[in-house]
Amino acid sequence: MQQRLADFERLLIRALLGLGDNGYGMTIRRESERVARRPVTLGSVYWVLDQLEERGLVSSHHGNPTAIRGGRPRRYFQIEELIE
Repeated sequence: MQQRLADFERLLIRALLGLGDNGYGMTIRRESERVARRPVTLGSVYWVLDQLEERGLVSSHHGNPTAIRGGRPRRYFQIEELIE
């Protein structure tokens, strides 16, 4: 079944395409803001990425823990299926 993407979903997919293997929350937010030329909240980025993951359009995995994040790993996203 083909799915249609909302504008913000398309924005995040575009950001992911441009980021390659470096697509985690903050870089996706920054790239989205650069492309859209408007502020984007990190919460909305994660909420929409979670929705896209539930639909099987993106997947995520955790990287290695980093000291700069207090030992927490980054959550990296990748595109699983391109549509539209």
